[in-house]
Amino acid sequence: ISDSLKPAAAEKQKPQQDWGKKLFKIAGQKGSTEGGLYEDKDNGKKYYVKFPGKERAQMEHLAARLYALAGVPVAETEVFQVAGKDAIKSSWLEGSQSMTALQMKARPEVGKNFAIDAWLGNYDVVGLEFDNIVNVDGNAHRIDTGGSLMFRAQGKLKEFTHSVPELQSMLSSSVAPQASQVFGGKVPKEMFKEGAEKLSQIADEQIDSLVKASFP
Repeated sequence: ISDSLKPAAAEKQKPQQDWGKKLFKIAGQKGSTEGGLYEDKDNGKKYYVKFPGKERAQMEHLAARLYALAGVPVAETEVFQVAGKDAIKSSWLEGSQSMTALQMKARPEVGKNFAIDAWLGNYDVVGLEFDNIVNVDGNAHRIDTGGSLMFRAQGKLKEFTHSVPELQSMLSSSVAPQASQVFGGKVPKEMFKEGAEKLSQIADEQIDSLVKASFP
């Protein structure tokens, strides 16, 4: 973990539930990381669970919390263990509808949050098959933040620095073939300013607090 993402001090962790006994798998893996759709036997709630390893799970959780801090609709996540394996679960958004690249491009709230996608280095924001942003009751939700910050969607480390070259590179079809179909081309650049304004209102102390909580 880079120095900028290391917590200054550990925090107390919540008691672990025995999720291995609470969850049962009802659907298979989506995407490149081991996982599946699970249901809680006690209350019927559904979660998409991935097993990327501890550090990747923590990083994905941190990215989701940073999205939420910036006011971007995102699936709620939690890092936990299932039968001794490190995992991350995302709340399953019932009634969500997939969108095509053209449909995403036509949604102003998708483009307005591009600056936040770039800030987090989330090249996989729209998904390989355009399945990482979904429509939930008329609102666009980002549902998979696994390609953010220091990791690529498939788990390899990537360069993540204080600069944000993704503001340009994510618009390039040769670098980001999926994302560029949504954010590139004739999208009015003024649309991106709203996300930048959201970021300007986030204090360093807020980011530090989320980092510490995500890496106890």
